Amino acid sequence: MKKCPVCRATVKQRGECRRCRADLTPLFELEERADQLASRAVHALAAGDPATARHLAEKSFSLHDCLFIRKLLKFLTTRTADNHSQTVLH
Repeated sequence: MKKCPVCRATVKQRGECRRCRADLTPLFELEERADQLASRAVHALAAGDPATARHLAEKSFSLHDCLFIRKLLKFLTTRTADNHSQTVLH
């Protein structure tokens, strides 16, 4: 998190906002959970399980919208569509 969602002050550390004193801890925890899910998605993809990777990436995205997860979901959606069309063709 770069900006406080309450007052838009730059966030430099975990905890409360330096300007408005809003408790940002729960938001940092959501970001951490989203990062963990994203990491698990990448590991699932590396292990050859794109369905699990997509599921984990979608859960991650539901907690925190970030460019990496958007790109991963786009890749997984394309890959799933390609695999489905190849299955239908064979």
